[in-house]
Amino acid sequence: MTEVNKKDAYAPDSPEARAEALLGQLSIEEKLHQLTAQMVFDIGEGYEERRDPLRGCYRNPGHFMHQNGTISTPGQVTERINRDIEISMKAQPHAIPPLEHGESLHGAQWGMATIFPQPIGLASTFDPGLVGEAGDVIGCETAAVGVRQALAPVVNLARDVRWGRTIETFGEDPKLAGDMGAAMCRGFEKNGVAATPKHFVDNYADGGRDSNYSTHSERELREVYLKPFEACFREGGAHGVMASYNSLENGLPAHANPWLLTKVLREEWGFDGIVVSD
Repeated sequence: MTEVNKKDAYAPDSPEARAEALLGQLSIEEKLHQLTAQMVFDIGEGYEERRDPLRGCYRNPGHFMHQNGTISTPGQVTERINRDIEISMKAQPHAIPPLEHGESLHGAQWGMATIFPQPIGLASTFDPGLVGEAGDVIGCETAAVGVRQALAPVVNLARDVRWGRTIETFGEDPKLAGDMGAAMCRGFEKNGVAATPKHFVDNYADGGRDSNYSTHSERELREVYLKPFEACFREGGAHGVMASYNSLENGLPAHANPWLLTKVLREEWGFDGIVVSD
């Protein structure tokens, strides 16, 4: 960061300065709540009693408003999400609005949103520009209802078709997956939605076993499986990443792996966004 950028970033009214000041005012309990998320599947009767308004992140209720065959309009989804945000802000001592997240693999996941082909189909176009346009539409429709984090794209490489999540990926090639993933991230981010490429990293094993431990060496991880993620950050501007369930070859789970989450992600790649759990 240049000296000019440092000065701008920490101006008295900058977001960084205001965030730092707010952190200094929060209790330990408030900070812990800000680091936790909640997903309440049933948004029917009793939903607001089950929802803890002190948490910092939620699966947005628009995800579940299509239950029982109902189709919700954009206005209805926005109203419901705004009500969630208002309830949280009123309940929290410092009125911090929660981060509402949602799946957006091939479309904003609420009732009347545009649906695109699955990522494996998008990848078959070999056209990052086209995929970027789709990401722009998805990002726009995600942001329109108040959702600010997209849990997408999936840039894991599918090299065993027995893996049940192959359809969510851009295929087996690291260059293609990186180009497609970065294009989709740019589409999300230009609409103010934090792209969250997943699952970091290498989350299936021989036989297509999902979330199984990785047996790949550091060299193979760096030359193959990490490449699409790096493209999403360096070229796509993604502000989020989701750690994977599995452990790596060194035996440490990805969620608690300092080599992966600190050395590679932050120190080598300079990532300054948020890491979320699966």
